[in-house]
Amino acid sequence: MPRPRDEDPSERRRIVHIGPGDPEPRPGAPLDDQPSFLIEEARERLRSEEDRNKEVSAVARRLVVAFVLVVILAVVFHIVMPAVGLRLPPVVPLLCYAAIAFGAIMTARDA
Repeated sequence: MPRPRDEDPSERRRIVHIGPGDPEPRPGAPLDDQPSFLIEEARERLRSEEDRNKEVSAVARRLVVAFVLVVILAVVFHIVMPAVGLRLPPVVPLLCYAAIAFGAIMTARDA
């Protein structure tokens, strides 16, 4: 025995297309009901997530480069130069470290 819901012609059934390509739009169907709307929304979410991942990797790369530069300068200023007999005022290494940190922060802010 058929259910009463199956016999009601005024009740619409929602059809969702899954697969490549977009189906032909049904006559009289609202635009929000089309599968292409859902696909485009999902694609936009994926694009925005990929952009965020690229930004995060760029910031991480800048920080790693800044850290490596600070370590190299620290070795030169605190180990190599005193071994050779050269002395610098402490403000010189501090200013170098500050310049590297400032550059890393400003490039991250601009991006």
